[in-house]
Amino acid sequence: MFPGRNITTILNIPRIINSLNNTLNVAKQIIPIYKEAKPMVNNIRESFNKLKKYTSNNVIEHAHNNTKNVKEKINTIKSVDSNNPVFFQ
Repeated sequence: MFPGRNITTILNIPRIINSLNNTLNVAKQIIPIYKEAKPMVNNIRESFNKLKKYTSNNVIEHAHNNTKNVKEKINTIKSVDSNNPVFFQ
């Protein structure tokens, strides 16, 4: 299969076991960090969604209030100037 090489040099069992051991050690360290960070990431995501919803509702309410105020001011101006001739309507 591989000329000039012995099967034991190709499949060095202790080296494979050592690599697997290193991989498992890294996984042991990463999994708890992931479990601790996941709720924080979810909370941040939910906070941004709530903030986005609040700001969009607040902007709509603000625009609605502004149009109400403008209409009220126009009505008060019309009622005050009712004795004068109206040039623009």
